[in-house]
Amino acid sequence: MRKMSYEERSSGIDVEDRGIDQLLQEICACAKEYELRINVESEASLARKNEDQITAEEIRGRSMETFSQTAKRKPDEEKKTNKKTRQGGNQTVTYLREKLEKETEIRKKELELRRTELEAEKHKQEAKEEQQMRMSEQQTNVLKAFNMQMERQVQQQENQQQFAQVIIQSQQQQTAALMALIEKINQK
Repeated sequence: MRKMSYEERSSGIDVEDRGIDQLLQEICACAKEYELRINVESEASLARKNEDQITAEEIRGRSMETFSQTAKRKPDEEKKTNKKTRQGGNQTVTYLREKLEKETEIRKKELELRRTELEAEKHKQEAKEEQQMRMSEQQTNVLKAFNMQMERQVQQQENQQQFAQVIIQSQQQQTAALMALIEKINQK
């Protein structure tokens, strides 16, 4: 950049921008940015070191102080920290009561859920039994209808056999009568 401005001033002619010059400018910008970042980080680390050093000095000072100095310092710190005080046994009873109520409610919900599950299972079982009863009745009705059909067929076969026997008997009687008639005619 300096080189370009120097060349422009000295010659008075517009200087040609080369790629190398542009790269050098980018490198210079990166170097400046890096230096700035290092400065910020070193300041932050210096601040941390100072804080750590102050904390360490306080801890050293506390460890070196005498018992009377500690006693003087502690009331001041207790005022600052607002130490929690233990409350009476009433809080414990209240906690236990709340815990018991929560557990009781949870048990009630579990029992209600179990009751609901048992009712659903009972309804399923009843529906299954009812379906089995219907199937059993259907099977019984089918068997009855089948038996009645079989009885009708047997009755029909018996009637056909009786009718066939009557026809055979009448044919035998007619044949016997014809034979007797033929014999009489032959004898004459």
